[in-house]
Amino acid sequence: MIEVKDVSKHYKRGETVITVLKNINLTITKGEFVSIMGPSGSGKSTLLYLMGGLDPVSGGKIKINGKDMTKLNDELESSMRRKEIGFIFQSYNLIENLTVEDNILLPVRLDGKKRKDIHNKLDKIIKAVGLEERRYHTPRELSGGQQQRTAIARALINDPCVLFADEPIGNLDSKTGKDILKLLQSINRERKITIVMVTHNLEATTYGSRIIHLKDGMICENYNSVNENT
Repeated sequence: MIEVKDVSKHYKRGETVITVLKNINLTITKGEFVSIMGPSGSGKSTLLYLMGGLDPVSGGKIKINGKDMTKLNDELESSMRRKEIGFIFQSYNLIENLTVEDNILLPVRLDGKKRKDIHNKLDKIIKAVGLEERRYHTPRELSGGQQQRTAIARALINDPCVLFADEPIGNLDSKTGKDILKLLQSINRERKITIVMVTHNLEATTYGSRIIHLKDGMICENYNSVNENT
């Protein structure tokens, strides 16, 4: 599903070169739920953005579902992000003046599809994330957990093969965070969607199947998660 080969990332600030990732090699198979951990500045979010095509690599290549992300032009890469990849962020990234339903439908509308064409799918996704009674509310009328559920539904609307989640419970209290992690776990198990999640929360990794630790831009540990939540 995901192949990362000899990937590096650096930035230039004037004459200074800042290296964030160093020759990362990683394979993630279909249906895995992988958690990426590491201290601040370890490069974990950068790696997630590179895999999702939100940031270009400085070296190496990344393949998603057999497609080399580093060789796609802007149009094809954008299309792939809409149709095959879902993103979930800590800050939800919802549009304040749109309802839950309209926020979920944004990726569909960018593809030129009409609401009536996916009405049944929309209903099923809203039910799956537990927002039936909130579908016509705007984000300002929702709790943090409800906003994240909306973001998850939006990420699912185009039936992606992989979800990239960057600190999805970072703005939530512990109980709500656990509910969101259980939802992601059920999506992974029932829909067989690959999930790659960046987190600093060790307990959050117990909902996944594998843990990858980054330090100083390199993978220092890579092992299966075994506990009561998996």
